[in-house]
Amino acid sequence: MNAEFTEKVITKQVSKWQVSCQFFAGTQPEELAAMTALCYKDDDSDVGQAVYKQVCQQYLNTDSFLQNTGCRRVGYNDKTGLSGVNIDGNIIRKGSVDAVQNYCLALGHAFPDACIVAEKTARTLGHKTEVICKNGRVIGMVTLVLEQAVLSKNKKNENVLTA
Repeated sequence: MNAEFTEKVITKQVSKWQVSCQFFAGTQPEELAAMTALCYKDDDSDVGQAVYKQVCQQYLNTDSFLQNTGCRRVGYNDKTGLSGVNIDGNIIRKGSVDAVQNYCLALGHAFPDACIVAEKTARTLGHKTEVICKNGRVIGMVTLVLEQAVLSKNKKNENVLTA
């Protein structure tokens, strides 16, 4: 499946992590933000909390999704490499590119080439990516960048040499 991300919707830095969410055409930014927040809400890691806080700060309407009583958390599964939530009959999962690709293909859905390309680029730069899918179809990606990498990139862009 050849697809392109439409734009970066979240680039706000709140902690030592910078989080960028990219959504596919056909997915509203608010939907991806809400699904991302739901997936990371109960993640107690530094990364999980950084993603959750930044998404909620950028998209204030996310709270209405988080109040949903029909939401059931699905913890990380070592076998599949996925975690997520079930909400209102929808199955939302997050995981590495490989894990989500295996999941989508097992369900008979195509997997976007853009995810593979974006993950390779992010990995080259020392960043981490996770894919968000809804009912077995990819709706977007989350890229996590350590603050040190952001500072190094900024210095490089400004042509500042450091010893």
